[in-house]
Amino acid sequence: MHSLLQDLIVRLRLTPAQAQQLWQSYHDSPPPLLPWLRRGIAAAAALLLGAALVFGIAAHWSAQTRGFQLLVLEAAVLVPALLAALVAKTWRAALLLLATVALGGLLAFVGQTYQTGADAWQLFATWAALSLLWVVLAASDVLWALWCCIAAAALALWSGLGTGLDLVLGGGALALTWHALLWLPLWAVAAVLPHLPRCAPPHTHWSRRCAALLVFAAWTTYGLWALFEQRSYAHFALPVGLILLPCLHAWRSRPRDMVVLALGVLALNVLWLGLVVRWVGRNAWSDLGGLFLISLAILGSIALSVHGLLRLQRQTSTTMPAEDAP
Repeated sequence: MHSLLQDLIVRLRLTPAQAQQLWQSYHDSPPPLLPWLRRGIAAAAALLLGAALVFGIAAHWSAQTRGFQLLVLEAAVLVPALLAALVAKTWRAALLLLATVALGGLLAFVGQTYQTGADAWQLFATWAALSLLWVVLAASDVLWALWCCIAAAALALWSGLGTGLDLVLGGGALALTWHALLWLPLWAVAAVLPHLPRCAPPHTHWSRRCAALLVFAAWTTYGLWALFEQRSYAHFALPVGLILLPCLHAWRSRPRDMVVLALGVLALNVLWLGLVVRWVGRNAWSDLGGLFLISLAILGSIALSVHGLLRLQRQTSTTMPAEDAP
């Protein structure tokens, strides 16, 4: 960094006063990496501890009794939650992250041990409902991102995304529309999170982008299913319109969220290429001709998408206020 500053002083022919000001501004700026590194290590430690606990339960602890296993899991939920209420705010998110992961292990253990008969989606729905209280109180971006993943897992298992969309196909086009619209509140929660007075974290990068990734994946799946299985272009247009909503929100936000825009462009490209494949198959193209046309569509989509995103990013970086710069 010192050599870079020296090069700038020589190349720009700065006066001694300007050079002194440049050096002073560099030494006065706080290192931004240390707080992020501390929070990242704490979150990684919480996830590793929670994963070790869940894997230990999955190993069935054959040498221990069920009562002991249940007490260990209950303590893994209660102890971090109680400590989070006593320690400083720096470690609160990591402790509640551990409690959230342990809560999922506790619910899974209870369901497997006592055979409650609940479906898999009910486990994730209960997990999301019980952990929502401390997620709101903690106001942590990482916790909100994990909560979005849990809620998305409940929605996916309930709607049949993991089992071939049998539930959607059984209900026809109306069921497809209803299930696609059910993912809209998940993105809406992440979108309005910065504007909530008490539960909004300082930054919502992870939660907003995680929610966008999940809803884009679901809507892309619904769109391809409507295109190839139901052969309904009207219901294919519904996921396309839903994908455009987060993209429009990311484009209008200041600064623009380029990650959400890139994910939305990727989802739209997948649907567009699915439409091309469907059209090639219906018009009985030869194998070589159809493959050539699909390859051209893929190359053209990639080129236009990358060019448009890079151009938009350059415009965003030149118009971004100094305080909004990452």
